[in-house]
Amino acid sequence: MAGDTTSLFDTLPQAMMQIKRSLKPGIDLTSCDRFDFEEDDMITALTAIYSFYCGQTPQRRIPSTCSPGLFGGYSAYDSVCMMGWFNWMGFGWSTERYDGNFIIAVDSMKDLHNAIVLDMKSSLLLYVNQQTREAARALPDRQSPEESLLKWFEEYARRLSVGYYSIGPLDQHCGSLSILHYPSVTQTSACSRAVTRGIEAVASSTYHPFANMSGQPMHIYSIRLRILTPSDGAEYLSPEQRGFATCQLHSRHWRISYENRVNEVRGEGVVGEYPLLEEGGYRRYSGQSARHIQLSPQDGPYTAGVFPYQSCTDGLSKSFEGYLTFVPGSLLNPEGEPFQQQQPVGNN
Repeated sequence: MAGDTTSLFDTLPQAMMQIKRSLKPGIDLTSCDRFDFEEDDMITALTAIYSFYCGQTPQRRIPSTCSPGLFGGYSAYDSVCMMGWFNWMGFGWSTERYDGNFIIAVDSMKDLHNAIVLDMKSSLLLYVNQQTREAARALPDRQSPEESLLKWFEEYARRLSVGYYSIGPLDQHCGSLSILHYPSVTQTSACSRAVTRGIEAVASSTYHPFANMSGQPMHIYSIRLRILTPSDGAEYLSPEQRGFATCQLHSRHWRISYENRVNEVRGEGVVGEYPLLEEGGYRRYSGQSARHIQLSPQDGPYTAGVFPYQSCTDGLSKSFEGYLTFVPGSLLNPEGEPFQQQQPVGNN
């Protein structure tokens, strides 16, 4: 267990050292009079983990929009989550306050709205919504007492070590970096990818049982857009070959499939944004419509890298697909006819 626990933190990207600095020194849970635990395999696993670290700096003291949660998060419309490693000592709570369960992680964005807890009776690791009091398993299959908790930590450590999760801003309003719950573009088996006229779109999704304020399950999906560069090899198209140096998003058309129906969504931009893509990065624009974007092409703030777009569908959806319509040049100064950029099929 020691090797697995230390690797969880050793594999944190350099950009996430803020998380490592927030970790609190380990404690001996068995000697703490706050907890009344009977020694068994589950408690052995629990005390082993908490002997290294006992959580993060109490989440209520961290700015709510950019809290450096060890277990990452997502942002889609009003569904925002950042899971931090709960610090029992910092809050001074007892297990009775939480129905006898041991809190592992809390959603610092919702002030304990959602939590991951260890059920001390069943030994199961659970997602719990504190408004509805509903619970869902954090792991699909029941493990032996010591495996439930260890398996969760070890799988998370593995995903960090192989770069399964993306690193980036939680949303456009947060300048600091976070661990994002979407599979990174390097995880080809967990993402769908399509390239149209030199524009790459990579789609992936993640399921959360209590993703919004009503406590309903949702699929949170991420679509990342960029113009391919010479470093992409044979797939790269020069500005002359693709017909433009820059292009700007105009509208979207989604087909969201359910068991017995299809929901079609059409609209301008994505969540009020109209990114202008160029090789190596993008410029961010926003407005009520494509005719009322707020900045001229010369004034838009430049950001290096991939343009990320996050949204969500309810937990019953099976897949989504569709296309984005781009204008060569820019919306204010078009240099050709609009064209459709096919979006990869995302399976939930």
